[in-house]
Amino acid sequence: PGLDSSFPGTFNIVNGKLLFVASNGTNGSEPWVTDGTEPGTVMLVDIDPGAPGSSPGDFKPFNSDKLFFFANTAAAGQELWITDGTAGSGLRCDEPTAAIRSVGSSVRVWRALR
Repeated sequence: PGLDSSFPGTFNIVNGKLLFVASNGTNGSEPWVTDGTEPGTVMLVDIDPGAPGSSPGDFKPFNSDKLFFFANTAAAGQELWITDGTAGSGLRCDEPTAAIRSVGSSVRVWRALR
């Protein structure tokens, strides 16, 4: 509530919930999830505490119950994350489980290592 915007964007549906990116003025740009109610609208996970936040993006649905995305941290730079849309469920995909390769300016290719 109030006059300031949280700048919501990048909307995705996962497990019947709306996942989006927003800023609450304290944590910077982070992933949020809502079931459509005020009490059911919470930050999914605070990936990079404080401003400017993790600036998550490049969301890709997987099997209709998971969502891959990239987020940035001051310590590690850009990393691949996965969530099922449950608050606190954002998990960083550790190397070598998943490899990340940039192709062009915004296309990402993910491949599992054997």
